Amino acid sequence: MEFSCSCCKKVKPKEGFYKNKRQRSGYDTSRCKSCIKDRHAERSEGIKEYRSRYYRDNAEEKKAYARERRKRSRSDKFTVYLLEKEMYVGQTNNLSYRLKQHRASGKNVSKVVELGIYDTRREALDREAMYHRIGYKGKK
Repeated sequence: MEFSCSCCKKVKPKEGFYKNKRQRSGYDTSRCKSCIKDRHAERSEGIKEYRSRYYRDNAEEKKAYARERRKRSRSDKFTVYLLEKEMYVGQTNNLSYRLKQHRASGKNVSKVVELGIYDTRREALDREAMYHRIGYKGKK
């Protein structure tokens, strides 16, 4: 079975087209695989150039926004928390950001328990150290 590509106008065997269950023939005959790949490459390059130019032109504004957002999400209190599935105890003044870091490093953060909220970092560090002494994992 052969189809004609509506883009390059070449007649190609069915293996030259992607499958599409919605089409009567079972193949997407609007464009062959090579035409789709060529178009994707062209568009990808244009998108990369646009993004690069945008980030270069707005770098300072984006950095300032990120700093402000982190500052807003920080708390003046310090939280000691437990990742139950990991048996990990830590402390932070920005729990949501810290959990995001844990997720990115592959830790299981499905069950988080706040063990305490403290006014100073020293209090939080002392409490965290106490949990480490009794066997919970933490930053080495």
